[in-house]
Amino acid sequence: MSASTSLPWHSLLAAMMAILTGVGCASSPSASRTSDPFGRAGFSTRRLADLDLSTARPTARKAFQSHFRIDPGASADDLWASRPTEIAGAGQPERIPDLLGGSARRHRQIAYLQISTEGSGVLVRCRVMNQRLDTAVRAAFARTRGHQGDDRPTETPIDRVGAGSTRTREEWVTVGRDREKEWLILDAMTRALEPPGG
Repeated sequence: MSASTSLPWHSLLAAMMAILTGVGCASSPSASRTSDPFGRAGFSTRRLADLDLSTARPTARKAFQSHFRIDPGASADDLWASRPTEIAGAGQPERIPDLLGGSARRHRQIAYLQISTEGSGVLVRCRVMNQRLDTAVRAAFARTRGHQGDDRPTETPIDRVGAGSTRTREEWVTVGRDREKEWLILDAMTRALEPPGG
């Protein structure tokens, strides 16, 4: 009898583990983005005295949305994450491959805004990250991985990177912050919350 009852228990446990593993894999991108986007990274801060969250929340959200679209799947109650927003890649080349590359490199921004209670007021933190697409460079290096001095292909045709390959996924690398946009968002929010005539 103990053997018959232990079998369903183990089967149930295995099924639960499989479900939890699947859910964890599916939700990991959003979880990693909202776990603590301000942890070790730089961000801009604004402290607003004598204000509660219910008053600040809609204004902060509106100021954030004036620059970015909110990603509901990556956002929490008082922490908003943006959808990636592609921008024109401007500025000086940052690396030798940028100097040698003929095509313009793609850039985008991802932003976070969080409001929380601090004493009798509200603390607002904003972070806008600049990112650069690095897929082409990684693919070029991947093709050179082989035995040293041997130029024969080490991959079968099905292993090679192609349009349908999962290895052609975009890989974005953070290359700094847009402090000016962080301040623009916080300034817009502060002005909207100022009392009339203040």
